[in-house]
Amino acid sequence: MDAIWECNQVRPTGEFKSDIENVWTLLVFFVPSCIAIAALLVHYAFLHKPLDQLTWWDVNPVDVVVLQWFRDTLGRLGVSFGYLDRRDKDDGFRAAFDQFMLTLADVHVGFGLAILAYGFSSLLQGFTAYDWWLMVGLAWFAVTTNLVMLIGLRDFLQYHPGKRAWRLCLIVGLIAVLAFCMVPISGVRRAMTAYGHGSKHDILATNILCFFPGREEGPLVEELGQATLGWSTIAGCLGLVVALAVVTITLERRNGILRTWIEHYRGEMRESFSSDQNLCIRCEQRFILLVMRPCVALWLIIRAYLDILNSVLAQLSCAVALLAWVTLRFLDLLQLQHFGKSETSIELAHFIAFIMLLAPLKSLVEYIYTACRKFQGFRFRIRWPSWRNSSRGQYQPCESVADESDYGETGASEEADKLLSGSSRTSSRRRTGLKLPMRFKFYLETEWYVKAVPVAGVSCLAQLILMFILATVGGELPIVAVSHLAPWFVAFAPSQVVLFILAAMVIEEKGRSTESKRVAYWVSSVIFGAASVASAVDSIYGLGGFPMSYIGMATLALMIVTYVLYGCISKPGSLAKGKGVSDGGMDEESALLGSKVQVKIPVRRSKRYQAHTRRLSKQSIKDYGTMVKPSN
Repeated sequence: MDAIWECNQVRPTGEFKSDIENVWTLLVFFVPSCIAIAALLVHYAFLHKPLDQLTWWDVNPVDVVVLQWFRDTLGRLGVSFGYLDRRDKDDGFRAAFDQFMLTLADVHVGFGLAILAYGFSSLLQGFTAYDWWLMVGLAWFAVTTNLVMLIGLRDFLQYHPGKRAWRLCLIVGLIAVLAFCMVPISGVRRAMTAYGHGSKHDILATNILCFFPGREEGPLVEELGQATLGWSTIAGCLGLVVALAVVTITLERRNGILRTWIEHYRGEMRESFSSDQNLCIRCEQRFILLVMRPCVALWLIIRAYLDILNSVLAQLSCAVALLAWVTLRFLDLLQLQHFGKSETSIELAHFIAFIMLLAPLKSLVEYIYTACRKFQGFRFRIRWPSWRNSSRGQYQPCESVADESDYGETGASEEADKLLSGSSRTSSRRRTGLKLPMRFKFYLETEWYVKAVPVAGVSCLAQLILMFILATVGGELPIVAVSHLAPWFVAFAPSQVVLFILAAMVIEEKGRSTESKRVAYWVSSVIFGAASVASAVDSIYGLGGFPMSYIGMATLALMIVTYVLYGCISKPGSLAKGKGVSDGGMDEESALLGSKVQVKIPVRRSKRYQAHTRRLSKQSIKDYGTMVKPSN
């Protein structure tokens, strides 16, 4: 252990005591992060407007579905969301709450920069590895708060691009500095592993300069293999997201192959099938089932993944997971050095920090003061929930999510008003449902499909979580477990959802009634979910071994073979036979498979007297075989 102390050549003779080892310092950084998470939950549940976007294409379907379900549930209990329809942008509770979150994030990022500056300025004074580790953890709390602010205030920052730009640059720079600061921490962890448990306290009390790259003295001559693997995984995930975005943009081009195929499917094929041309209709049907639909399903799953990643709900989950990860790492660190023996005396710097944390409350206090001045007394009014009295009509969330503000020529507000206004032609007792602006409505227009797709996605997520838990039970590092789970996350989960989408297309085409489609969707969802969980358990405890699974591979192979056989023997549907619904246009928002049923009105014709006649020729019979009828 003497080599560890010899590596410090600039340590002063006097003992240096850092101010970071203080309970109040920890509270200054930890409490604002918890407040920011709670504020984000309140903002998302009660103040977020998913349809309040600059362009109609920016509307995220995941947030619309989740908030519709949540607010619809509260609406049945009598909770009103009418305050979301207000036109004001500069006052009101929402503006005050946005300003509160913005100021809290600015104050906390100032704390993060201050503690980083304090750590770098104390390097030549004998800054220990334990103090450096605490400094990095406290700075990560500031990063969490600012990420929460960027997630929760997307609606506010899209109207203020200048504020969004410099805050993004600030948070990216702060993360880059923290990434550099974590390099010596990885060296500290390797040294603690190399020298054993008994020397951990001595290693944490060593000067942090001993663990920086380029120091030949001390135990840190090995390469940074673990850190390289971790950052390579992060870079690979970011590269995968960028690649998916590029592929999606390429497929969604107006003159791309996807739009060309869809126009061919809905336009040219319909005209050719309804005419008297001699075509191989079953060959066209096989081309649709085996080529076009898999490509459409692949685009659909990529679009769904991007919608999930871009949703506020997913980013909120990531922010909560980041805060939990930083907190757990912090607790592990505090147990190593017995943080309870540290100082608990409050100093002047702590008073100043807590006073600065009161600054974000200014906007809320002003709003409360203004509301109290306008207050004219209580008005008691009992509002019964919809389930108490059906004659009062059910709660309509259609009027609570839309933003009626004027955005010029973007068309977002006008379309939102159309979707959320409800139908005035229906009776008052009938509930006017919200027509969701789903991007995948371009392909399948049915509410059961919208409900069944999240089931398949949740099954894949449950598989990933289950495999992660089972992998970490044996004591493996999280980065190793993630590297083992990468083949499943990249290959198995997307393939499973693609096959589920293909099955949904078949159900939508062959289903005769809404109830039969509903049962078929939920049965297929249960089958896919059971296969996912069985594959996860089999990959750990079964015959396949980790990370492979015989059940998972056999299930995928069976589904693929089944769909190929179905594509080869399936008969042409109603659309291929020229019986599809034609609306006279190429509306890209209409369903690909023609889920609407054409209304047939029976017409009674008057009987006419006809003499018995003899047909001169037999009527030609059209067959849907695989061979093209030769022309004469």
